[in-house]
Amino acid sequence: MKTTRLFPVLILAGLVGCNDHQDHAARQQATGKVEMSMKSTNARIVALKAKTTDCNIERINHIDFEPSTPTIKAGQAAVVDGWLIDVAHKTVPGDVLLRVESEAGDKAWEQPVTAWGDRGDIVSSRGGVTEYQKSGFTTQLVLGALVPGAYNIYLVYGPAGEQVACGVGRRFYVK
Repeated sequence: MKTTRLFPVLILAGLVGCNDHQDHAARQQATGKVEMSMKSTNARIVALKAKTTDCNIERINHIDFEPSTPTIKAGQAAVVDGWLIDVAHKTVPGDVLLRVESEAGDKAWEQPVTAWGDRGDIVSSRGGVTEYQKSGFTTQLVLGALVPGAYNIYLVYGPAGEQVACGVGRRFYVK
């Protein structure tokens, strides 16, 4: 009975999602510009006092950040994945932002990380803390306005004024 009621809602949600995608594509065709999924921010990693390395931004478009620096075509979507934990509180932080910053540090963009998944390997390697189970993330970025060049990428969490940056030296190129 509950499944029957839920089915029309799922269909409607799917149609709305398709319509949003079509509207986005139509706007891009009309303007000739590729929109970005990230919003511009005045925040910079150098300004954040609290920093940690209890994370790993592992891949962008299924390409490891090591041993080389990945290159993304201008306007291309990029899927970023990795993991993040808050060792001080033995949790996975909430309200996490993925931030991209120009190499010169004069521009930055961010967007929320909303897709979290299981990372049993992190639980095992970090002392069996079961609260770390959902520490894996995957986020899709639309890099439309990024001009060719090098960009640093890191994670930020915590309330404004007390944000913690987790950066492990990850960067990518836009060509």
